[in-house]
Amino acid sequence: MSNLIKMDQIKEFLNFGDRDWKSIGIYIIIILILIWVIKSEYADQRCADLAEGICGDGKGRAYYNFVPKEGDTREELKRKFIETGKYDMKSIHWRRLMAVAIFSSFIVTYILLQRFPNAKSLAISTIVIFLFSYAAHIQYQSSVGNPAIEQMERIALFL
Repeated sequence: MSNLIKMDQIKEFLNFGDRDWKSIGIYIIIILILIWVIKSEYADQRCADLAEGICGDGKGRAYYNFVPKEGDTREELKRKFIETGKYDMKSIHWRRLMAVAIFSSFIVTYILLQRFPNAKSLAISTIVIFLFSYAAHIQYQSSVGNPAIEQMERIALFL
């Protein structure tokens, strides 16, 4: 049998009679957060307006309203150019980072503990990985993303 997942570990994990309800609750909350994050990300990346049914490839919420159209004036095209360049800044990064943190925490704690992680260690490692990745992302965005957008805005002045 594989060293990664052993049947007795799966049986132990699924034996909720031996687990406390607090741990089960934490697992349920983590799973619900993950489901919500994945559904929200899918909708943001593919749907400009979910209520109106505007969904599909190339219809992401952060940039769909800035698609150039025949008859746009030069000023409208400049505005759409700049706003399209800001798509990453308008994107909701914390959700993606949360999904990565949950998956990473599960994998890392499983590898370190050689068994399914308990709810407490999974929750703590998720929070730690999320906070570090979010801080790194914010630092990168402020040192690279913001100056790049400012440069795009200066370029647009010459168009």
